[in-house]
Amino acid sequence: MAPHIKISKAKTSRALNILKTLAHHSKGCIRKVLLLLYQALIRLILNYASSIYEQSPRFYVKFLEPIQNSVLRFAIGAFRTSPAISLGAEA
Repeated sequence: MAPHIKISKAKTSRALNILKTLAHHSKGCIRKVLLLLYQALIRLILNYASSIYEQSPRFYVKFLEPIQNSVLRFAIGAFRTSPAISLGAEA
């Protein structure tokens, strides 16, 4: 795997852990706050290197999609079986 994609995956995984903690039902964080944190933590990392991702092969970029989808699931409160396309539209 390309080193810049590995680094991005590690950073987004750490941010995912933060959102998992905040999305827990006992913490009481609302959906709007979780979406703002998603934009500030995850989208910032992915957008920063988007020009690199466009030039890299598609199979490298597929390593980042599951993290983004799981973050959106936590932020929106969707089920695991929700399609990824509807997650992006909902967010």
